[in-house]
Amino acid sequence: MSVLTKFFVAIAAALRWIWHGPPRGPKPPVDAKTDMAVEPAPVAPAAKPGGVAAADSNLGVFHDKQRNREIPFRLYAPARASGPAPVVLFSHGLGGSRDAAPYLGEALARAGYFAFFLQHAGSDESLIDDAANQDEAFSRLRLAMQNGGAAVDRFRDIPVVLDHLMQIGPKSQLAGRLDMTRVGFAGHSFGARGVMTAAGQSVGQHGARFKDRRVRAGVLLSPSLPSGPVTARAYDEVDIPLLHVTGTQDGVPLQGDSFDPATRTKPFELINAPEQYLLVLDGATHSSLVGFSSLLGERAQLSSADLDAVKTSVATATVLFFDAYLKRDPKARQKLRREFRLGLKPGDKFLIK
Repeated sequence: MSVLTKFFVAIAAALRWIWHGPPRGPKPPVDAKTDMAVEPAPVAPAAKPGGVAAADSNLGVFHDKQRNREIPFRLYAPARASGPAPVVLFSHGLGGSRDAAPYLGEALARAGYFAFFLQHAGSDESLIDDAANQDEAFSRLRLAMQNGGAAVDRFRDIPVVLDHLMQIGPKSQLAGRLDMTRVGFAGHSFGARGVMTAAGQSVGQHGARFKDRRVRAGVLLSPSLPSGPVTARAYDEVDIPLLHVTGTQDGVPLQGDSFDPATRTKPFELINAPEQYLLVLDGATHSSLVGFSSLLGERAQLSSADLDAVKTSVATATVLFFDAYLKRDPKARQKLRREFRLGLKPGDKFLIK
């Protein structure tokens, strides 16, 4: 390997580190019998001091035979679960991976959820794996933003994953542990678009729909408007509870100052369905919502203390929201609607309709 090649490889590795944090380990082989590989088996770990259940983290792959497509995942499993527990899917943003937002996966597992953090080929970290420099990485990501096929692949990944989870065989260590009548879906940025389409938002000029009624509630980190003219009609089939989360500095890193973060509140304003929540965190950036101080191309960077505050607010709101609408816990719903705002900073905003 030449010195120049080594230099470019080092740059690519640095970009992946900036975007995703440290690597989390190798991808396991696909189990040809079940089309789902889990490594290791989801065995409950010991409880942490103070009685708080520790989250177990496992790698695996779903396989879609029809499209010959793999969907890697990271499973955050609860340490203890009395009977079948609710399931939450998570979809990463453009250029991300199943390693996105680990703080949120851990919080969901501690709260008693099986959280499957998915990775979508064609719009994941593979886009920039071998980029020679930052400009090339930017160019690839910008082109991917305009790739409608990658978006459709993402939208189609969700029913495939849910089908797999509903067909888990009796020999799996997940058998009998998943309550597929209580499914939530969360996502960041491009992933939030996937949540919205699963909830019923139309996409494209012809108003295509990818609604999946198995999804009972959704969390949108950095939501955005669909492309083209936008009216309330795009949301006329959205009928599930949604938590919209953004920040006053929640821009689009690849677009610089040309994007107005306030537009991320528009879906909340346009949706007529009840049980809609909007959390706007003062100073929160695009990357901070998934637990990073900065992403590729992002100018603003939070201090460690401010980043921790964002993660705490997002995790608290998300768990309360899913407890209210997946666990159907009236106390959680009351706390979300009445008490949650009391712990926010003066510049934060929390709206309900």
